[in-house]
Amino acid sequence: MALDKLYTRLAKEAPGASVIAQVHDAIYVETPADIADAVAKLVEECMNTTLTLVAGAQAVPFTATAKIGNTWAEVS
Repeated sequence: MALDKLYTRLAKEAPGASVIAQVHDAIYVETPADIADAVAKLVEECMNTTLTLVAGAQAVPFTATAKIGNTWAEVS
């Protein structure tokens, strides 16, 4: 659900940005450098959520961190 929200918000708020890969728990977004900070914030907003895995169970926070770099090695 969070990834779907990310796709929707990227299309509306950062049309120059696009998700280029998802590898396990990492999402790689390509974006113009001049909006990279805003896109990183948007990614964190969309991906940071609280999940309830089972009805009536305690909520589990899910925290995402965005990194900015020119290569996959810089952000991995």
